[in-house]
Amino acid sequence: MRVRALIYGFTMVVAAAALGGCAADGLGTNLSSGEAVKLVTAQEAVDRDFGYRQQATVLRDRAWSLELEAQVAMQRPDSKEEATISMRKARAMRMAADTAEETAHKYRRQVPHNQVN
Repeated sequence: MRVRALIYGFTMVVAAAALGGCAADGLGTNLSSGEAVKLVTAQEAVDRDFGYRQQATVLRDRAWSLELEAQVAMQRPDSKEEATISMRKARAMRMAADTAEETAHKYRRQVPHNQVN
């Protein structure tokens, strides 16, 4: 059980770090604030869109798996706390997947003629 909890914790840290690093790539800059706008080529936008869509898919799959584990754990009276933790992790992963999907959509809008992988 502790190994599984460590693996889940590590997965959450990796997902948060990946999304945090991806959020810092200059996509959502505000023109009125005087910040520089970072432009990407069409191919970079296609690649980033594809990467973020893949990341969203992986996160959603993992969240689904955690929800199933939580449902099974809810059936056992001694593991209600574990089920609650799994559900929180699943919710966080779904939110991270939504963020990745939104970012992919922003890049998809930058691709001419909506050409994506």
